[in-house]
Amino acid sequence: MFALSIFRRLSKNFTSFEGCVCMSKRELIDYICKINRTAKPEFLATFSEEELNDYLEHLMELDLEELVVCS
Repeated sequence: MFALSIFRRLSKNFTSFEGCVCMSKRELIDYICKINRTAKPEFLATFSEEELNDYLEHLMELDLEELVVCS
């Protein structure tokens, strides 16, 4: 459910380029930390923006799948 609210915010606040939401590295890390509260920003900072974007998409898919299963 949390990922759905993030997705709604992302779609309103950020422009899309070829299906990818364009955010700064800092924004990606912030959103990842909101979903995965055990993630450390220092560790996430070692990854590229593309890798962080892929991971954020993965987390959001997992969260949405969980929401569907719980319904």
